[in-house]
Amino acid sequence: VWFDLFIPTIKQFENPVLVGHSFGGMFPFLFPELENILRGFVILNSAPTLWFEAAKIYAKQFHLPDISSEMDAYINHPTKDTFKVALEALSLYFFPPATLAKGRALLDEVTLQFLPAVWWQQKAIELNFSAKWIPQSIPTLIISGVADCICPYTLFQNDKRFDRSNIRQQNIQDAGHFSWVEKPEEVRELIHQFANSLSDNVSLT
Repeated sequence: VWFDLFIPTIKQFENPVLVGHSFGGMFPFLFPELENILRGFVILNSAPTLWFEAAKIYAKQFHLPDISSEMDAYINHPTKDTFKVALEALSLYFFPPATLAKGRALLDEVTLQFLPAVWWQQKAIELNFSAKWIPQSIPTLIISGVADCICPYTLFQNDKRFDRSNIRQQNIQDAGHFSWVEKPEEVRELIHQFANSLSDNVSLT
């Protein structure tokens, strides 16, 4: 029901600022009508196109293993067990070595639903996902972790559609897919700066 609920939910708010991480940053790109709805858009560790093939190539420079078999098993046969194995493999792509143990401990504390997660994996492939909407005038901040090997920052950097004066791209060194784990102060400051640039009436916490 994501496609049915997304726009009506956002329209319930006045001057909404959308902040999306990973899937939450990708999904809005399918809705060009957001150009006339949003006050601002913050994208955290996400991608404007299909990401997994690029991730496999990008991960080689970090000497990470190919996790295609674990991901394929999960996508083709989604169960709690295949999800657990895939998540364990993905954690190597999510977190740099210095925070891998901490990151895995954080993931263990979160209740993750494997069926919604696999839905986007399958849907993105079905759609041959690529951004249908690029913010034309809406202030947009893209935050990426340079050590994020599942959504490489290069996907935005090399996509010339995002070379616009209203879009700022900020790449954080030594930060992974959850960039606030490694660099909480840096991410917080970037978001506060963005909020302040919108107006005095916008507050992000």
